[in-house]
Amino acid sequence: MYLFADDVKLQINECRDLQSYIRYSLAEKGRIYGKETDIPIIDDFNFMGLLCAWGYSEHVKIFHKALGKDYATRYELFFDFIENQMVLDEDKKLVDNFYNAYGPKAYLLWWKNNLALYTYSGKGCNSLRQSIDAIVVNPDSVIAEQRENLIKLESMSRQFLKNMESDLYFGFMGIQGFTSEHIFTNKLSGVWHYKFLGQPAPVGFKYYMGL
Repeated sequence: MYLFADDVKLQINECRDLQSYIRYSLAEKGRIYGKETDIPIIDDFNFMGLLCAWGYSEHVKIFHKALGKDYATRYELFFDFIENQMVLDEDKKLVDNFYNAYGPKAYLLWWKNNLALYTYSGKGCNSLRQSIDAIVVNPDSVIAEQRENLIKLESMSRQFLKNMESDLYFGFMGIQGFTSEHIFTNKLSGVWHYKFLGQPAPVGFKYYMGL
């Protein structure tokens, strides 16, 4: 349908090529992840059709093969794709910065930047916090480099959650933990009861994303 369409059909939101459409999409998180009536960009068949018409059919095949995988994995493929297709350095930086702030693993950076929401008891838990603090994910780095450090943070988050003994009710009563080694919060934002792309994340990240 798209291959034989007229010029009007070969654009989306007045964008006539991938680069301009990515600039448009990254201006609003909802255009990437879907909000209210918007469709997540990786589920938008009109967008995939236009990609074919714009000459990216081989990449669409990769997206199609990934349809059965979780959203986080599919979005990692998407961000790799658009980073590689952006020609101008400023556009590549736009993609890399968006990935850092709102990408599939951005909840880990929100958590790292909000470690003050928690109290830490015991040498091991305090050492873990220092290790988390030491990880730097540069927003201007290419996605592959950012992902490498995010994977390290993800591993640390699992250990963090194993040591977490948060109960808001007990917290307000002044009871912070039942073992000598524990991490505690009585702040709702710090509780990991939100799902982002199928991944557990702190509740505060939900409000940060505004989705």
